[in-house]
Amino acid sequence: MLQIKDWDALYENAASRRYTRLNNVFLPNRFDGSKYAELVTGENGVTRYAAWTAMLAIASHGSPGQRGQLKRSDGTPHTAKSLALITRMPVAIYEDAIPALLKLGWLAQSKD
Repeated sequence: MLQIKDWDALYENAASRRYTRLNNVFLPNRFDGSKYAELVTGENGVTRYAAWTAMLAIASHGSPGQRGQLKRSDGTPHTAKSLALITRMPVAIYEDAIPALLKLGWLAQSKD
């Protein structure tokens, strides 16, 4: 299963941890990091970033302790195809973005 690396440290805060369900996700607003620059200036960078932000929103839908995981409401892992269906983005965007985000270390593959 895909999960957002360091979800709790980067995308949660004391206020968000009090909520059972989030209606938004906290997104760091700095654009000076080397991994951000590598992502957006590389091949398909803008579409990969769009996929990334959509995955953050989807990962925020979990209950506390499960946020950050890219899984469906029935507990099965999301795939590029299921992410595309939810977000109405072409599946090719996720098929391209997922390996790039894994390589950057922003996504991780869990054993679940």
